[in-house]
Amino acid sequence: MTVGGTARPQPRRSPVPGVLLRAAGVVAASLALSCGEEGKTTADGALPAFAPSPDPVWIVGTVDGPDAQMFFRISGGKRLDDGSVVVAVEGTWEIRKFGADGTHLWTAGRRGAGPGEFLRLRLLRACSSDRIHVYDRELIRVTEFSQQGERLSTWPVAHEGPLPYERVTCTPDGRIIYFPWGSFPAEPGIVRFQVPVVWTGKGAPANVLRENVPGPEKILNGGYWDRPWTKRLVLGGTREGVWVGTSDDYVLELVAWDGSVTRTIEWTGDDLTATQADIDQLRDEFLQDEEDEAARNSFLRDSWPDYEEVLPAVLPAYSRLMVLDDGSLWVGRFEGLEWKGRLPGHPGRRWDVFDPSGDRIRQVTIPNNMSLLDAGEDWVLVVVRDELNVQRLAVYELRETG
Repeated sequence: MTVGGTARPQPRRSPVPGVLLRAAGVVAASLALSCGEEGKTTADGALPAFAPSPDPVWIVGTVDGPDAQMFFRISGGKRLDDGSVVVAVEGTWEIRKFGADGTHLWTAGRRGAGPGEFLRLRLLRACSSDRIHVYDRELIRVTEFSQQGERLSTWPVAHEGPLPYERVTCTPDGRIIYFPWGSFPAEPGIVRFQVPVVWTGKGAPANVLRENVPGPEKILNGGYWDRPWTKRLVLGGTREGVWVGTSDDYVLELVAWDGSVTRTIEWTGDDLTATQADIDQLRDEFLQDEEDEAARNSFLRDSWPDYEEVLPAVLPAYSRLMVLDDGSLWVGRFEGLEWKGRLPGHPGRRWDVFDPSGDRIRQVTIPNNMSLLDAGEDWVLVVVRDELNVQRLAVYELRETG
């Protein structure tokens, strides 16, 4: 690989602590992906709108009850063809399976570095129709289970230079897709990593699919933090290649295994220019949980100027991409900070849904108290959080709302 550096910093979730970048230079890059031979533009129009039904098909989770129904940091889930659900629970280092009615069937995994053990696990939802694949982003390896919970194999994810970034995904034929951490410049400031898109597989080397793709934006100053409203590189695996999107605009490209662009999807959406209303909303979201007046004033005086100073002028077009088993695409619109709740009354997180031919066919809105794990034509698998931030796992039907 051509990206330099070998050390991976430890992730930090706080974007801008203290007085950070009063005089920092800006190191930002934007490299557009090349155009494909085949393109499709889908204009905004009266798309059908969908949302989860008022009541779930089933929901499990409790504050105090059976261990199998207590969830702490759900980090991926998939609904299988028979209606059963497999979910990764990072907080307890486990994989759990539930039947089509929500009945707990089995639990596998524990903390550790041995076979069938995990440190920072995430379920890979699109690797196989009949096997379960779990990626450990601390041990940099994949563990494969049968649908009965039997561990079948464990193998390292091949990489050269920087380690894979957090958002590892895969294809239906089992190829692992990722981009690595970029190299850090010596000077503090705002940087957008230029990274390769890489694929590998069980026993396969790391293969560069495309070089110098714009990756995440980071703030560097002694450590590193996500830039507020950061643009994100999204990847979605298929048998034909990898969907790649940089979130600079409403465009996705399908990059074939030989590196050529075979398809392009382009659509229209909201104006991405950041407005004062966007800035005010972000400030209010930070303040919504601060009831103490002194703490609010302290934040506005000591912290908010640093956030405001590093906000980009243009918002990301989207922040997530999910490829379903039938080849359809779910593109998660950018809806503010992923780790920060929206203000009360916000309509929810929107997903644009494209059919396998590339036509945008509907919009789905997921309420603010839910996080999407998997979806189908008429259902969604979600994590539901209550007012105490207790997590529950649920399947809902999708209903047209207008």
